[in-house]
Amino acid sequence: MKHSVIFMTMLFLAVAGFAQSKKELHEMIVQKDAKIQELEKTIVELSDKNSQLESNINILRDKNLKLENELIKEKETSESQLATIKQLQKELAEAKEKAAKQPDYIITNPVTEEDSIVQFIQRYANAKSREELLTMVYKPEVCNKYIPEKFTKSDLKYEIKKENLKIPGSNYKVGDKFRVIGLFAWGKMNILQDFYIVKTSEGYKCDWIANKGYNEIKMSDYLNKKMTQPTTFRITITSVDDDDLLGNSYYTVSGNAGVLYVQKNSATGKRMKQLYKETDKDSGAYPQIMVEIKGTYKTDSYGDYDYYPIVNRIVKEDWFSE
Repeated sequence: MKHSVIFMTMLFLAVAGFAQSKKELHEMIVQKDAKIQELEKTIVELSDKNSQLESNINILRDKNLKLENELIKEKETSESQLATIKQLQKELAEAKEKAAKQPDYIITNPVTEEDSIVQFIQRYANAKSREELLTMVYKPEVCNKYIPEKFTKSDLKYEIKKENLKIPGSNYKVGDKFRVIGLFAWGKMNILQDFYIVKTSEGYKCDWIANKGYNEIKMSDYLNKKMTQPTTFRITITSVDDDDLLGNSYYTVSGNAGVLYVQKNSATGKRMKQLYKETDKDSGAYPQIMVEIKGTYKTDSYGDYDYYPIVNRIVKEDWFSE
């Protein structure tokens, strides 16, 4: 009996202890579960923060890449500007050196219309290449076929000074044409040089065909071959004199074409005589006109039947190409 009571007592204590341990265990489980939920919540929050941080990092990375690209571009721009500055400095130094060597009579900064015309003529006369020359001629698409491919400058050296140029007028408008007369000293000789100028919307241009006194056929070839077809030539009149070789009914006309003949009583002969009388002999502005010449066989005052170049008519009273 005593043993039974002891056993029952121990059993009761064991059951009571077990019940208490189970309750504590449950509470522990609940606490752990709450802790786990709290940790899981923390993990989610940390994950969200991590995602946000990664997003911010990507944004910063993109900004950094953009800044790096901008830095590269700025560096390239800076290098380009530096190269431009160096080139400009070089050109400035060359310009200063050139200016120091350039004669005082060369016009670099024209103030008046006259200055601008003189500056153009100085540039034209000093063209270094065919390409440069073509930029300064009137209607280069027309002149191009006349200007030799191998550009050569005259060996004649003279200074083109403002005081040696005679400009016939002022206030020129687009489309106006004028002839500038130059009289230059070369050793003991005076050299005449004319410039046929056209004012265009692009500035002054030189009529290369007129300036060269260009003829489709050389006068020497026409005369040497004793050609007879009527042909137009550009001529300069340096004298118009009475002539008795053809019965005193003709003038002899001298100039760049040699000796020509024109009837005294013709309208052409009278006009050529008048043009020569009106010549400003001091400036050397001799008439430059275009005439039609016909080689003709005539009997002279000596009874000889010979070939003479006769001026039929005046085509134009200037040398301009149109």
